[in-house]
Amino acid sequence: MVAQLGYMMTAPPDSKEASTELEECVSQGPATWITSHPERCCETQGYKRLRSAGFLFATAKPNTQPLYRCYSDTEKSHFAANKEDCNGMGKKEALLGYDLKQ
Repeated sequence: MVAQLGYMMTAPPDSKEASTELEECVSQGPATWITSHPERCCETQGYKRLRSAGFLFATAKPNTQPLYRCYSDTEKSHFAANKEDCNGMGKKEALLGYDLKQ
């Protein structure tokens, strides 16, 4: 494990809070994992959907932190990180949303 990420919600927050659902997908080719927004994931991008990963807030709230989708050219895989520099292990592709710090 490289870094402890925050926590996702198992259900969307109340209707007053905008949220984003993430999916966990796997590549049809080499073993590349990806966590992405459902409308941009899986079958339409050549990945197989495994499951819902959880929900993030769409905007920053108290006690939240950003969660980024990153890509490692070395590992040829996607991963998530709370730091914009992807913990120095790859390049940032997108801001996925905001997870809970605790």
